[in-house]
Amino acid sequence: MLKFVASARAAGLRVSTAEVMDCLRHLPRLDVLDESQFRTALRTSFAKSRLEQARFDRLYHLYFHELREDLDVTSTPLAEGLDEVRDALRDAANGDDPLE
Repeated sequence: MLKFVASARAAGLRVSTAEVMDCLRHLPRLDVLDESQFRTALRTSFAKSRLEQARFDRLYHLYFHELREDLDVTSTPLAEGLDEVRDALRDAANGDDPLE
């Protein structure tokens, strides 16, 4: 998630840390294996205008479909990756839980 956010920022999307944390709060409530739900959660959190929505759509396709061809679906479950992101955010927040 953090790499995608960095890519989104590099592509000109204005993505705040609060928006990333908000998105992370929503992901456990979704079926993240359903791509339309996952994509919609990210798009809703990170694209603020129609121009940004079009930019997001291009970036999402590039990042998750073009650049991620080596993705192994039998690798680490997404939930474990979310735990790592949460831990990193907690460390950055000096021990405060960023998702509470």
